[in-house]
Amino acid sequence: GVSNISWARVLQPADQVVRPNGSAVPTEPGQLMRINWNKHTDPQSGLSFQYLWQKVATLDAQGNVQKTKWYDDVLAEATMPTPSGSAPCCCYFTCCMSAQAKADIYLPLSNDQYMTIAPKP
Repeated sequence: GVSNISWARVLQPADQVVRPNGSAVPTEPGQLMRINWNKHTDPQSGLSFQYLWQKVATLDAQGNVQKTKWYDDVLAEATMPTPSGSAPCCCYFTCCMSAQAKADIYLPLSNDQYMTIAPKP
């Protein structure tokens, strides 16, 4: 669904986040999760989009990069090859894919970007 509003939830100690296959997503209290509902102000309308923000690095007092425990995971995902048969547009054509095909491209973070610019009015 199309949403005009994005919500963010601050994860609490009792929150449990799971993937579509039921496996647990490692989280920590205080992390933020972006959430969009099918009807943007109605959580009962169903989830349309979500992702978990991961802080992967910070700077210490001397200006040195300090990697967090999430750094290596995000680096591995970002350097995975683009899934075969996918293209950087239309959400990788997931609207036309089977549930298994969607699961196969769930993890890689593509370096390819796609952007459309609205025509002049």
